[in-house]
Amino acid sequence: MKTFKEDETKSAEEKTAKETEINKKIENINQEIQTKTATVETKNNEIITAKTTKRNVLAEIASSNDGSEKAKALTAEYIISLNETYEEDLTAMGLNPYNVAPTASDDKKIVVEIDKYINRINEINGVNLTSDSIAWAYGLKFNWEIEKGNHDKGLRYLLSSFNWGSSSTYAANAFYRTIVPNSRYADKIFVQWKETLKEAIELGLVPSKVWIKSNINAVVKNYYANKLIDFYKSDKQTITLKELIGYNPDAVKPESVNEQVWKKSQAIDALYDFYVTDYYKASSYGLGENAEELVLSKENLTHELENIVEVRVDNTYQKIYGLGFTQKDLDATNVGIGFMPGKPGGLTGDDLYKQYLKMVTTSNLTPQEIYEEGYKSSKDAANNMKKIAAEVAKLITGNDNTEWAPTIKYDEDGVGSKEVANVQLHIRNAQGEINLPEFNKWLNAEDFFFGREDASYYTDELKRSLKEDSDLADSRANLTKLKYDHLFADENKNNKYGSITNEQFYYGALEAFKAYKQFKATTQKYGASYFPKEVPDYGIDTYEYVNRVNTGVGAYSGSAGNFFFNVDPYYSLPKWSVTSFANHESMMGHHNQIQYAKFNLAEIDGKKLGDIFGYTAYAEGWALFMEWFGIEAGFYGTPDYNNKDNDYYAMPIDFSLSKGITSFITSTEDSAITEDIIKQMKELHGGVYWQKVASVRSYSDDKQHTRDAAKLANMLQYFGALNEAQLRNMRLALDTSYHSPSVKGHDDLITGHSISQARSFMTANSALGIGDITSESRRYLSLPAQATAYNSGKKVMLDLYKKVQNHLGLSREAFINASDGDVKHVHIKKLYDMFLRNGGLPMSALEEVIKKEYNIK
Repeated sequence: MKTFKEDETKSAEEKTAKETEINKKIENINQEIQTKTATVETKNNEIITAKTTKRNVLAEIASSNDGSEKAKALTAEYIISLNETYEEDLTAMGLNPYNVAPTASDDKKIVVEIDKYINRINEINGVNLTSDSIAWAYGLKFNWEIEKGNHDKGLRYLLSSFNWGSSSTYAANAFYRTIVPNSRYADKIFVQWKETLKEAIELGLVPSKVWIKSNINAVVKNYYANKLIDFYKSDKQTITLKELIGYNPDAVKPESVNEQVWKKSQAIDALYDFYVTDYYKASSYGLGENAEELVLSKENLTHELENIVEVRVDNTYQKIYGLGFTQKDLDATNVGIGFMPGKPGGLTGDDLYKQYLKMVTTSNLTPQEIYEEGYKSSKDAANNMKKIAAEVAKLITGNDNTEWAPTIKYDEDGVGSKEVANVQLHIRNAQGEINLPEFNKWLNAEDFFFGREDASYYTDELKRSLKEDSDLADSRANLTKLKYDHLFADENKNNKYGSITNEQFYYGALEAFKAYKQFKATTQKYGASYFPKEVPDYGIDTYEYVNRVNTGVGAYSGSAGNFFFNVDPYYSLPKWSVTSFANHESMMGHHNQIQYAKFNLAEIDGKKLGDIFGYTAYAEGWALFMEWFGIEAGFYGTPDYNNKDNDYYAMPIDFSLSKGITSFITSTEDSAITEDIIKQMKELHGGVYWQKVASVRSYSDDKQHTRDAAKLANMLQYFGALNEAQLRNMRLALDTSYHSPSVKGHDDLITGHSISQARSFMTANSALGIGDITSESRRYLSLPAQATAYNSGKKVMLDLYKKVQNHLGLSREAFINASDGDVKHVHIKKLYDMFLRNGGLPMSALEEVIKKEYNIK
């Protein structure tokens, strides 16, 4: 009989044996892992060696005088390999070119590595390049040159967006909201940013207080919105920003909060606690209101005029003061980043600004050269504007030699406190002379803006139709999603907003959606006919209510595939800018450019470099180039291809028939003007053209009224194209004189001008509305250099267009309309394919592509 002790001993022996067996298995497994790991490492090393050997062979071929098709294909493969190994080499060094928070040490190491790759590109022999691989080689080289400058010139001191790539490393700003904490960033990013800002203070690289205040405004209303609501609901009348943020370095993590979430939250609060106190106080120029301590208040204690923080409380937006712009802010001079003083022998603000400028324009032009180009073109642009103003006056009055002095409803300060007033204008005198500033003011009458028409326009019948229109179902859903529905709630709808009501705002938004959908319906098919390959459709969208004031008039989102416009009646474009603006953003402009590269990217021997280029000069240059092309393609009437000045912006010779928003009229014959066409013309853009053309003369014939209203619509849409082009002229001058102390300004646009002075210049030289001018002037300050991209890119593209046309020995009309069998616009299709097939290239690379493809010397 076994004893209990014997069983216990046996059990222990079995356990020991089992443990020995398990340990042996673990040892064998570990040995096997080590063996296989060694094998993998050996294989990896062999792969790396093989790849290096292959790259060296490819490099030898690329630098040779071969020039064969095979050599060209292998050279293209070599260029692709350089792009891949660059990032691999940095990763092996523990570096990331997309790190949004690089250190000083990172900057130095990356610059050294970039030089190696620039040298490798320089060794490639041009005989081995095609018109596509030349885009890749020149594009990559410029990428690396810009990336080197971004690190070498200290762009990290303004927390620039290195994660967006070398072509879009913009200062953290309120316009793009890149100053607002990104939830995807790890806590170490915010920790490093704080350290970087401390370095910036030591180096004297702190921007103006007006600039910083704008950034803080964006952070507080977007990231700390819940704390703003708590403050608004509290008994407190004021609260310091430091107290609102509530950073406590000794705070204990609540048990319910995840460790990583807590660490990130603490890091963010630590950063912005520093930003609103030490960093703000360290600013030594562009002081504006110059508060000793930033304080939020429920009352407007400092008489803020605009950019006031709004927070949604119980279905109503409430204002919180303390971070809006006051008159002192608006009148402060030297507020741009170029005025950061730096320290003797070190970087200055102007050094940083010049690097942003090179990145954006993809050129080596100085701030002074860009300023002069913008200033001169702004002054020269009035000629075509006066010509079209004269034609409008002649159409409306029926003659060209009597006084035209209409009375309009005019809002001097937009969303400000002043009411709409009846203003008499003197646009044309009895000698037929046009007063352009008066005409510009006429174009800013209230009925030229969606939502600002007379209250009587928004009848119950119209409101019901807008609410029930099935074509607007998605638009209404968007407005609900983006928090606009409070505007028509019973308790809010009659509240004043500027000189209108909340309800007018809402229905004006639907009227605007209707207009942009009408543009799409009348122009999309025709616009697409100039491109050899199709792209997906685009959508029409708007911004969140809370962010609408700082977003500008509109933009395109490549990720969403949508064209966005601002529905706020005071921050939107006028009706006469619908065509140029929508064309810029949608089918022919940004949408086509971005989607074309996405789906039709160039390849060589089955290999693609990838859609890696994203230069703003290309993207915005293309969209502005398409605005011009709308004139050339007949969007406004019959183009004047043969004008004596060879002016590519010349006024159409006939506005009767167009390919744009009045293209539903296909003939001027009475028999072609149907009741449906008359109805469309009466309703277009709220009937503004129908009414304006009959404001002096009366019509007894609806068909003639329709023809003349269409002419007026086309004339004013053409003026809109000129005005948008003028905006881009002014941007060159405004941006550089905002931000560069090296610019020598003119009396009406001085070096280091204020926000107010920028607005005066824009008002004097364009027909831009008050809302557009307000948002644009803030944007250029917030986003240094970006505004210079548009004309910089368009100029190069238009010059290339002309060079190809001349190289082919064709007239303007033959170049745009030539066919090959059933293929229409054959030359334009080829040229635009070459423009678009390699993505957002730097301008120098695009020039090389076209010269190579067309053998232009």
